[in-house]
Amino acid sequence: MSLFENEMLTVDVGSRLRELRTERGKSMRALARESGLSTNALSMIERGRTSPSVSTLNKISGALEIPITAFFR
Repeated sequence: MSLFENEMLTVDVGSRLRELRTERGKSMRALARESGLSTNALSMIERGRTSPSVSTLNKISGALEIPITAFFR
C-alpha cells in the first residue's frame, strides 16, 4: 500500500464535518437548511454510515463557508 492510499484510509469525513459544524456554532438542522440536504443525510455522514459525494461535500462546504479541502485536513 502506498503512502497516498494509507492517508486516504485514515480520512474521517464524518468526524471532520461534525468538528467543522460545531466550531461554527451550527446545528444539524441549520446546516441542513443552508445546504439543501436533509438532517438525516448529514447525520448519516457524521456517524460514518455513508460517504458523501463530491457534490454533497460541495453543498456542505458552501453552507459552512469553507473550502472543500477542509474536510481532508
